[in-house]
Amino acid sequence: MIEDSLWYDDIQQRWYGILQGSRIYLRRGMTRENAQEWLQATKYWQQKNHTESYGIQEDIPSIDEIFCFGHTTESFHMPHIYLWGAGKMLKQVYASIDPTACVINGIIDSYPEQKKPFCDYSIQSPKILQTVSFDAVIITAKSGESIKDTYIKLGLPLEKLIHFWKDDIEDVPYLNRESVKIWKLEQQKHLWEIRSKNAPFEYAPKPDVVMKSSKELLQKILNERCSLTRFGDGEFSIILQEERSWFQKSNKALGKRLLDVLHLHRPELLIAIADNYGSLEKYTDQAADGIRDYQVMQHHRERILPLLEKDRTYYNAYVSRPYYMYRDKSHGKKIFDLWQRIFKNRDILLVEGLYSRFGVGNHLLDGASSVRRILGPDRDAFQKHEQLLACIQKHAHKGDLVLISLGAAATVMVADVAAMGVQAIDIGQLDNEYDWYQMGVDTRVPIPGKMTAEALPLGNYRQDELTAGAEEIVARCF
Repeated sequence: MIEDSLWYDDIQQRWYGILQGSRIYLRRGMTRENAQEWLQATKYWQQKNHTESYGIQEDIPSIDEIFCFGHTTESFHMPHIYLWGAGKMLKQVYASIDPTACVINGIIDSYPEQKKPFCDYSIQSPKILQTVSFDAVIITAKSGESIKDTYIKLGLPLEKLIHFWKDDIEDVPYLNRESVKIWKLEQQKHLWEIRSKNAPFEYAPKPDVVMKSSKELLQKILNERCSLTRFGDGEFSIILQEERSWFQKSNKALGKRLLDVLHLHRPELLIAIADNYGSLEKYTDQAADGIRDYQVMQHHRERILPLLEKDRTYYNAYVSRPYYMYRDKSHGKKIFDLWQRIFKNRDILLVEGLYSRFGVGNHLLDGASSVRRILGPDRDAFQKHEQLLACIQKHAHKGDLVLISLGAAATVMVADVAAMGVQAIDIGQLDNEYDWYQMGVDTRVPIPGKMTAEALPLGNYRQDELTAGAEEIVARCF
């Protein structure tokens, strides 16, 4: 018997959740000799009165009860689990799984084609869960409401769904309880770190950037019929040659065009950037902490500020996101009302992604005189920039309002259309925000019939047919 207390401590931690009642879990490929050592360690801990603390049963099985004579076995019952969510939190959840207590059958993601393999696991579609048996599905994403919604729609048993970050997982036998506690403490530490590091900028007497509010911006568009181009984190990431948005790959040509547009000075064209500077109290904790992490830990503040002009007044790019990220949800109603006043009695030419279906199924464009649509690619729209521009030039009439929803490509396209003498607005994801506002939800959820970039649902948007929109299509360019 080895008398190293640290060694025994490690052994008992690995046994926690491995011996639970009559269930006995062994590491795959374990030899008879390895198992004998583990059994000796377990009996040692019983003698030290750790039975009650660690949930180990008094009747420890013999080695022959575990192993067939002359053979090894993986387990009497090894739970089979899937991890759902191949995003940035997957690594942390994966590290908290006890590999001696379960088999990870696979990793699920709503957009498997967008994700790289992880630890030799290929990323699979959620539909696989309808064809296999499993003991549990663990949600790895911090906000898992859209995953839960898709899971339920697939007709899967809710009692087998576990949200790693929200559910009580203390008694889940195949999660390493100590690892879970450590990860959660590290998350708390991270939050306090980003909040403290960003505090001097949030509470400074004068913010780094002079910013006009969403209300002031929309009032100016309403009164003067200005065009609007917007720069969010995706656009700045492309300028900095970083990969961020799955729907638009970074490239040098687009980055150069974006930087040129950012520095344009034309009276008919308003430049908006994300309102990430100064106080963040108007945002929810989740939204504010996301901004802090982006600015401080990812070092974007120090990289973006040199790209901006100190004596310039910018407008708020979150004008197209007036609902989800704000504490005061009534803010959304005020901004949507102003948007609808801009659309009222206007002939609108929509340039959008193939599955965006802006304004379809809601009342956002009800006041418009007419709506026509040009469909572009559902991703990497900048590759079709010249063709789309020619299509707009062909179909845009004098006095039209051109609304463009094509990711970072829209930022450049608005500037080019405005140069033609036609009013254009980078409308972003205003339509998704309006749908969430009408639903009254407090998290980003899939929207039936529409590609919802930030909810990343399983979705059936390619096949879904909505009752309006198709007859408004005047051109396709993808």
